Amino acid sequence: RAGASASASASARAAAPPLPPPVTTGGAGGGGRPGWWDAVEVPAGKTKHLPAETVNVADGSNWTTTQWRGGKGGGLVGAVMLETGDGTHCTMCFIDCVPPGKTPKDALRVLRGWVASTGTTDVDVRSALTGMWGKNSARVDPASQLGRLVMGCWDFLEGLGEGWHADRERVPHIEVMKRG
Repeated sequence: RAGASASASASARAAAPPLPPPVTTGGAGGGGRPGWWDAVEVPAGKTKHLPAETVNVADGSNWTTTQWRGGKGGGLVGAVMLETGDGTHCTMCFIDCVPPGKTPKDALRVLRGWVASTGTTDVDVRSALTGMWGKNSARVDPASQLGRLVMGCWDFLEGLGEGWHADRERVPHIEVMKRG
């Protein structure tokens, strides 16, 4: 019985919360560009890429991951990313603590599963942008459909109770500046 109740408890924690209907903000300028897009200076040696209007989050080929050593005590850290077109990507979850025996690929698998469980397919990308964040990235409005998916990924991954930790200091963003 104890095993059954522990399993039920884990299932309840891992249940996907429903997403509210999409909220799109940050209106577009000419050519589908956000109004602030052309006013942003491009650092030397980089080019700025405008993400796609929408991206299909149900398509597994749009998801990638990366990992490296560098966490506390040289631990494994990484990120789960959603490709957003023209060489850009949205960091769905920057993981600053990966549990022992796990890798960011495990996080990618469960986060894709959570996003699929919400029934979400095409997500507005460009309309979610609100301005630049630092020199390389565009901020994603947390109230937008994409922003709510990002923060939902953080909550879901940490809610598994396996020791994952999302770096919430890195606001929802899309990397838009590329070298060369």
